[in-house]
Amino acid sequence: MAGNKGGRQVTVAVIDTGADYTHKSLKPNMVDGYDFYEDDNDPMDVTSSQNPGHGTHCSGIIGATGLIDGGTIGISPEVSIMPIRFLGPQGNGDLMNGVKAIDYAISKHVQVISASWGAAVSASQAKPLVEAAQRADKAGIVFVVAAANDGKSNDTTSVYPANSNTPNMISVAASGSSDSKPYWSNYGRHSVDLASPGDGILSTLPGNKYGNLSGTSMATPMVSGLVALLLAQDPSLTGREVRSLIQATAAKVNIETACDCRIDAGAAVEGILNKKMFVVPFAETIQVGEKMTFEAKYARAPFKFSSTNASVATMAQDGTLTGVSEGDTTVSVTDASGKIATSYKIYVGNNSGNGGGGNNGGGGNNKCPYDPSLCRQLCQIQPSLPFCQN
Repeated sequence: MAGNKGGRQVTVAVIDTGADYTHKSLKPNMVDGYDFYEDDNDPMDVTSSQNPGHGTHCSGIIGATGLIDGGTIGISPEVSIMPIRFLGPQGNGDLMNGVKAIDYAISKHVQVISASWGAAVSASQAKPLVEAAQRADKAGIVFVVAAANDGKSNDTTSVYPANSNTPNMISVAASGSSDSKPYWSNYGRHSVDLASPGDGILSTLPGNKYGNLSGTSMATPMVSGLVALLLAQDPSLTGREVRSLIQATAAKVNIETACDCRIDAGAAVEGILNKKMFVVPFAETIQVGEKMTFEAKYARAPFKFSSTNASVATMAQDGTLTGVSEGDTTVSVTDASGKIATSYKIYVGNNSGNGGGGNNGGGGNNKCPYDPSLCRQLCQIQPSLPFCQN
């Protein structure tokens, strides 16, 4: 439909356990990265009984070439993938090395960061991570992050970087083959942007192997690859715009996210090729008294804006929405040619997703045999492990 398979001018930094950059299905798309776990320039994915090749699997979902017999294909099979390692073979890593990895990606002028990991820390502890996400936003980088795998709402659970809520961020829940939420996927109307396939996903594994893994870790690179494919069609799209485009063209499902939706790559590509007008942002939460500016993409000025529920939020004709009381409204935009586009629900209030506490990795009746922080990381990588079950 796009007429191409993406473009290598778009670079996705996969910040993870590294990647097997020699894999036959990945090698043509790999560019040099870095290893902050061992502080060298070799970000090879080191496997163990706890790490089946997490970063390699994520990389294949984004950009496996599809050119190898018996292999698989990524959602953007022509792309540049930059492996940046900060997680070790046990799934462990230092949060500050995660910050260094983000800054490294910024310094290399990548277009997308894919982060299939998270930390259950307070907002104050996560401040360096949030500030790194803000730096990525200022650099124009789309930041795609996993919502986590403990089956909780991120509206009340503190997971970072997913709860950073920067304009460039896309926080991703997982969907299954029947478009329902796997029990282990986190969710949240005010803090998770959308859902993406993440259950039983086939992709690359180290040593020229392939296999299925599940998790929001798999759902995240599915979105990262779609963003890369869309940026290859229109490199002018900002993070806020590409998130809104994906939400506006997504399929409605019964998974609680900002748009109650699951990505539809074909519809997103069709929307961008036909320059179908959409509202930016498409789904959002603001607080009472807070102001947010709305705009229309692929539209002709001047615009006429309206809010369907003025008792909840008022709309000025410059596109500024002001929260008045708790509830929800929708924003409608009419452009100079008479085209009309409408947002999804814009919520006012009820956003407690940046609060305290929370467990990022699951748990259950089976006792974790390792340090709890390590188990949380392992459940991010493989939520089917016994001690990750709910």
